[in-house]
Amino acid sequence: MAWLASVIVVMASLWAGRARAQPAPALRLGVTEAQEGGPAELRAELRQAVEVSLARAGFVVVTDPTAPRDAEARVGAFGFSVSAIARGGGRLRIDRGGGLIAEVSTPPETYLRDHFAPLVAARLVEALPRSPAWRAFADGVPQPALPGATPAAPPPEPPLGKSGAFGKGINVEAALAVVQVVAPGGVEGGVGLALIPQYDLGARWAVRVPIAVDVTFASSPGGYADLSLTPGLVRRWRRHQDQAWVPYLGGGVKLGSFGAGRSLLGLPEVTTSALFIGHHHIDVDGHGHADDPNFEVGLRVAPELWAGLEVHPCSWFSFDLGATYAWIRLSGENLHLLREMIGLRLSF
Repeated sequence: MAWLASVIVVMASLWAGRARAQPAPALRLGVTEAQEGGPAELRAELRQAVEVSLARAGFVVVTDPTAPRDAEARVGAFGFSVSAIARGGGRLRIDRGGGLIAEVSTPPETYLRDHFAPLVAARLVEALPRSPAWRAFADGVPQPALPGATPAAPPPEPPLGKSGAFGKGINVEAALAVVQVVAPGGVEGGVGLALIPQYDLGARWAVRVPIAVDVTFASSPGGYADLSLTPGLVRRWRRHQDQAWVPYLGGGVKLGSFGAGRSLLGLPEVTTSALFIGHHHIDVDGHGHADDPNFEVGLRVAPELWAGLEVHPCSWFSFDLGATYAWIRLSGENLHLLREMIGLRLSF
C-alpha cells in the first residue's frame, strides 16, 4: 500500500505542476474615448494608439460593444496642437461595473504632432503595472469597488508651470499702440511702438521690460514724444497650462527721455531766439545749438500701470490686448500718458 500512496503523490504533483504551467487567460479590455478633455482629434488618435499598445502588451482588446469584457478602459487627452507641434498628455482609467480600478496619467509635454499619440499611449500602458490596485485586479484579487459605486474623482492636474511651448517662460512681443496725452494745454493723440521682453518668474508672476517710443500728431506747436524703458512686474491669473484667456495686471518704473510742446504743457510760448542752450530745454542732438525753444525735453522717472488680456490660441503664440497709464512731470506740469495696445507674442 505504501507504493500506491507514493504513486498517487507523484501523480498529484505532476498534475499540479501542469496546472501551474497553464498560462493565465489574457484580460479582455474594452476601450472607449472620454468625452471631456482636449481636442476630439487628439482624443481619437490617442484611443486608437492605446488599443495598439494594449494589444502589444498581451491584452485582448474588445471592439464589439456587446461582447463580454473583464474591464473598460477609458482614454482621455488634454492639451492642444498647432501645425507640427502638440503639447499635452493623456489619462487612462480602468473601470469595472461602474467602479474605479485604477487610473494613470502622463504630465504635459511637447511632442512632434505625429509622435503624440503613440508615445503617450505607450507611457500610459507602461504605467499600469505600477498601480497596486491594477496589479491586484490583474492577479485576480476581488476588488472592493461595487457595481454602481460612485467613480473616484480624477487625479488633480499636474502643477502649473511657466508659459511657452517648452515651458521656459521666455516671451518676446512686438506691439502697436494708440496714444493719448492729457496735459494742462489740452489732449493730443498719436501712435506708439513697443518691443516687450518678458520672463516668467513662476506660473503667474513675470518680469516685463517694455522698450517704447511714442509720438503725437501735434495740434499745438511741438506736440509730444518719448523714448523709454520700463522694467516692472506682471501678475497673471493663470489656472491651467492650456488656458486660452489670461487677464493680467502690473506696473513698472518708466525711465526715459520725454518731450512736449510748451503750448501742450499750458506754458507761454517763447518768442525770442536769443536763448542760452538749455535755458528752457535740454540740448539732446549734440550739435551745440539750441533746439526749438518751445519744446521742453527732460530725462524723467515716472510710474506706469499695466492691464490687459492675453489670448492664447496655442502655447507658443498669443495676442496681447492691453492698456497702460503713466504720470510724468515735465517743466513743473503734469502729463498723463495713456496707451491702448495690441501685441503679437512668441513664447518659448
